[in-house]
Amino acid sequence: MPDEYQPLALSTRFLSYLLDFLLDQELEPSSYLGQYDLSKQSYELSPPLDIVSISTIFEDISKKLNNPYFGFDLANNFHYENSSLIVNAMLSSTDVHSFFNTAVKYDKYVDSAIELNFSLHGSESCFEIEIFSPKGIITNQISLYLVSFTILALQKVTRVILPLTKIQLINKEVADSVLVSFPFESIKVEHGYSKNKLYFNNSFLKQPLYSSNDLMHEILCTALDNYFSYKSHPNNIIDIVRREILIQNNHSVANISTVSKGLNIAERTLCRRLSELNITFKEIKKRTILERSKYYLEHTSMTTAEITYELGYSDTSAFCRAFKLFYNKSPQKYRDNKISVNC
Repeated sequence: MPDEYQPLALSTRFLSYLLDFLLDQELEPSSYLGQYDLSKQSYELSPPLDIVSISTIFEDISKKLNNPYFGFDLANNFHYENSSLIVNAMLSSTDVHSFFNTAVKYDKYVDSAIELNFSLHGSESCFEIEIFSPKGIITNQISLYLVSFTILALQKVTRVILPLTKIQLINKEVADSVLVSFPFESIKVEHGYSKNKLYFNNSFLKQPLYSSNDLMHEILCTALDNYFSYKSHPNNIIDIVRREILIQNNHSVANISTVSKGLNIAERTLCRRLSELNITFKEIKKRTILERSKYYLEHTSMTTAEITYELGYSDTSAFCRAFKLFYNKSPQKYRDNKISVNC
């Protein structure tokens, strides 16, 4: 198994959204996107963009335009006719529940730097957007864009004001921008979380979409299933399996049967493909969860107990034992060493 996985990246479709925005503002795209040959970008099929590069572009445009709410404006002026296949599949869904499920199911194939999750918590449902990037890379404008797009797109296709109950965001800068951009009055907007989270009343999940088109949705999902299958990513199957494990672990303990089903791959076929790469599902799962714990220890202030819960371990002692066996140091020792090195 390789020591390094595929670089964290976003689809080049993000470039087309930036290009649309700049052209609408009558700005010369080359002044902002000069490092890319836009005439040769096919967006849907081009190699993805490293999260460092695309994050830097978002932040640079925000600064050059002296616009701290650039991410919101990008979402508010989104060209729906230039949507990706995945966004089109989301918009043609039957209802809000299907909208979220479609996003979670397919985005994992194209945006490895983003992890989407949807879950139910009693009378509330939660849509989570987590962005992974190297330490020191600012992703505020991307966060603002993704949160704003989700809210604005749902308002557009449901024709109702979203019944948000609360919003939890990664930091104060993003929270302040959201408060300025949206006329929220009674909704609690909090910050300091590892993920951006939108909470709704469960009743909203049944809200139909006025953009619903069952035939189009079926055709698009079939195309996405075929194109974004493991056959289209022969060198990236390990990364795809890892992401599916993490998504499923938010609800229950992932196993090879549930992961195979989530990826639309026969269990026997998945085992064979992994065997060809000299790796087992059990090994991938163990390393995946422990490497995610390293990310949380290094990049967040989450406690060991919170990380234990987030990663699906039975209890804190089980997580600490597994971590120490794999990395020869306790989670706290690992965090302390990282802090001392970065000071």
